[in-house]
Amino acid sequence: MSLRQQKKRQAREDILNAARTLINDVGFEAARMRDIATTANVSYQTLYNYFRTKTQILQGILLQDVEHLTDETASDSHRYQGDLLGSLAQMTRLAMGVIDKDNRALWRRATLDLLGENPEVMGLFARINTKSYERLQLLLSRAQEFGELKQDAPVQLIADIIYALVDYIILRYLLDPSTTEDAVLSHLDAQISLVIEPYLQPIA
Repeated sequence: MSLRQQKKRQAREDILNAARTLINDVGFEAARMRDIATTANVSYQTLYNYFRTKTQILQGILLQDVEHLTDETASDSHRYQGDLLGSLAQMTRLAMGVIDKDNRALWRRATLDLLGENPEVMGLFARINTKSYERLQLLLSRAQEFGELKQDAPVQLIADIIYALVDYIILRYLLDPSTTEDAVLSHLDAQISLVIEPYLQPIA
């Protein structure tokens, strides 16, 4: 990466970090583009060159969190040493950890924009979903190589089912403010166990 590219990347990160701070302080609706520029110590035109709308800024903030999650779970998948159910539980908890108490409202906003078919937010969720599915398939493949998951287990089908369950649980958690993280994770663990257990190798 050239020095110019590094500077542009750093400027983008600085803008996102400033926007995150401002949004946490005043809320997404109250945070104006000019206020974000001031907080980031850049001109309005510079901000506009990187992000043309607040929705794009929201997308950038949430993708920062997703990239961090990707690094963590990819590393965990490569270090797999058995206990598929425990590893799946850890993966789902990392995924839920991206949506913490400070940004749950932002994720809810992004989700509602998605449901309203906002094309800018569609790109965010497409990237998240692709990464999540790839990590899940990697973990199941590692479990099969490790001998914990039966060799004839339909890995892709299992990944599809678990992915759909996780997708539903996260959507439920985002759209229903009264739902607690512990409650949805406990429910998800039980559902994933029902899917996985028939394909686990019996313990000798």
